[in-house]
Amino acid sequence: MGMGLFGKLFEKKICSICGGEIGLLGNRRLADGNLCKKCAQKLSPWFDERRESTVAQIDEQLRDRERNLEELRGFSSSREVGNGGRLMIDEAGGRFVVLEDADDDLLAVNPDLVSLAQVERVELEVEHISHEEKRMIDGKKQSYEPPRFLHYFDFWEVITTSHPWAKRIRFRLNGPSLPLHAEGIARRQPHLDAYHEVKAHIELPPAGLLTDLGLNAPVALDYRTRQELDECDRCCEMHALIRSLLDASRADHKN
Repeated sequence: MGMGLFGKLFEKKICSICGGEIGLLGNRRLADGNLCKKCAQKLSPWFDERRESTVAQIDEQLRDRERNLEELRGFSSSREVGNGGRLMIDEAGGRFVVLEDADDDLLAVNPDLVSLAQVERVELEVEHISHEEKRMIDGKKQSYEPPRFLHYFDFWEVITTSHPWAKRIRFRLNGPSLPLHAEGIARRQPHLDAYHEVKAHIELPPAGLLTDLGLNAPVALDYRTRQELDECDRCCEMHALIRSLLDASRADHKN
């Protein structure tokens, strides 16, 4: 039995789409067939249902992707938003594309052209991690008293659509992760789930904490922290702009 399973591992597999032979580690399973790496690379960059898809469905998508590439050659954006990824809107044509990396070549990636009418929801997701900052005492790293934490934030735009291949488009608004050196009270919060919570602690600490620490005013922001907050704020502003642009363009095309 062991040899039988071992033999199947090295059994030649044929791509159900192009008919080419698939290498040992090159198979991408489908619901009812196999897909080679080369054909898989032609799928939508936003498509994540390959394993549940049939050969017929993948074949349909690849034909649609060829048409998409031809349409992209004539695509012209009137508005662009994003630093990490990039949303490109053709307001007159009522459609948009998203590049996961703002520096990517449009035709090389072949992102799906999505109709504004297909947009169902636009959301902002904020991810963050916290690192405790330590100091060297007698050659050893030791915690501050009380502990200090450095926060890093990423702002992700999530567009949910009814497009058959790009149902969930998620791209980063910022470039590299944004650091936030929160001085004073906010710096001591190790597990804050979202940017607005951190900002609330920095700009207006809870009254109880003010009393406990003998303070009678909000924590003063130094220049660096103010600059870092401004960078985070710009991501929130980009999200608001994207929502307004998509909403306005959809409304124009409905009328």
